[in-house]
Amino acid sequence: MGLFRLHKWFLDCATETGEVLIVYAATLRWGLLRLGYSATLHHTAGVTRTTTRLGRPAVPQLDAHGITFADPRLAVRGTWRGARSTQERVLWAGPRGEVRWHDHLPMAQVELEFAGRHLRGTGYVEHLALEVAPWHLPIEELRWGRFHGGGRSLVWIQWSGPVPLRLCLLDGAVVEASPIGDDGFALASGERLRLGPPQVLRDGRLGKTVLAQRLLRLLPLGRSVRAMRETKWLARGVFENALGELEGTALHEVVRWK
Repeated sequence: MGLFRLHKWFLDCATETGEVLIVYAATLRWGLLRLGYSATLHHTAGVTRTTTRLGRPAVPQLDAHGITFADPRLAVRGTWRGARSTQERVLWAGPRGEVRWHDHLPMAQVELEFAGRHLRGTGYVEHLALEVAPWHLPIEELRWGRFHGGGRSLVWIQWSGPVPLRLCLLDGAVVEASPIGDDGFALASGERLRLGPPQVLRDGRLGKTVLAQRLLRLLPLGRSVRAMRETKWLARGVFENALGELEGTALHEVVRWK
């Protein structure tokens, strides 16, 4: 079908009481097909609910203080305030296209209104530009996560497969890290992130989660894409360094292609 281009914004907020809101806003171009969608994942009191809307999504607005976002269809309006990252990274490039990733706000102070609720906590914002169809990527497993605690932030991406990748940012700066697992990882500096027992925010095939079945019916995607499985967790985390331990909150996930 020709050129594939998926651009997706991800914004999140986690409160001290364990409430989580994740917002997605994406546009897809594939040959003659043009499609937009936006969605929320809301977790509170042990219950997770998702809402998906098709159509042109609202776009986050960047300013000198951070990012604002408002989407009446999702009943979301909020601000993410913090030091913005100006670095955009190419995670992978090949003859069919490339994957670019920009962690706009590794850590932000968030205030937002959602469905009549007021949330305040720490959050994260990124933009992913996938300009190659996902079934052409040399990935068997993807791990991603972010941790906030004691004024520090960690963000990580790990790909397993023919072309492995591991990228870890500590307070926005690239650092070397050991292999990343469900329970955390170590940094080359001797610091370590320990992830506690997780709460499952979502677990299932992508055909029944992020894109939702009604969206997939519009797309001629193969069985391999529909079978991708995502597990997303909320966990308490402890960042250990020479000065002691910093407790905080982590959102992390694993996506398996097979």
